[in-house]
Amino acid sequence: IILHTKDKGKSWTISKWGDFTLNDIHMLDSQKGFISADNGVILTTENGGRNWSVYDTKDITLSFNSITFRDTIGIITANKGRILYSADTGQTWSLRTITEAKRKNKLVDINSVFFVDRTQIWAAGNDGVILHSNDSGATWIPGKFKEYNYYAVMFLNSNEGFIAGENGILIHTDNGGESWRSDSLPAYKINKLLNASGSLWAIGNGGIIQKSNDNGKTWHGRSGKSIFAM
Repeated sequence: IILHTKDKGKSWTISKWGDFTLNDIHMLDSQKGFISADNGVILTTENGGRNWSVYDTKDITLSFNSITFRDTIGIITANKGRILYSADTGQTWSLRTITEAKRKNKLVDINSVFFVDRTQIWAAGNDGVILHSNDSGATWIPGKFKEYNYYAVMFLNSNEGFIAGENGILIHTDNGGESWRSDSLPAYKINKLLNASGSLWAIGNGGIIQKSNDNGKTWHGRSGKSIFAM
């Protein structure tokens, strides 16, 4: 299911494309965009979503959990410590293994990625895995905070950021990840964190939408039908 709005969310049109499980979407502009999906599927559009085509990932069958771009660099996170990396705005992708995404000598799923700028990148995944890169994803520094599965990451600048996930866990750093403080939101699972229109937003299972107007100190919101990607 793909939802599209032309009036800043006042109304939505719904379309269905194939039988894929769609996990995340990133639009580079009003016309060109990508969707990451399960079973090694990437969908692309060149006309604002009127038509979608399947990008050939050859024999990759991993689930692609999230997708984001900064300038020409794109990253798609996947299961078992893998990412897809593009240096040419998604024209070509290469599969990489992040060996630092391990717990007990086992590669875990990487569920979310966020660009602070072109060189600084944060990623988060299962079993408390937190990853940070200072060189556009060439190398990664591992971190850890608690044993939760994390599904969303967002930074306001190089120092202050948030990571969220299962059981409504929300962790916050104001020193570039040297230390973290934990909080919780009323949600079974937080799937997305956004910084938009001067507010922070947390979106999760069961249609949970939480909003903060004070950089995450307090949150308020509502529940509804389930929202998975935005």
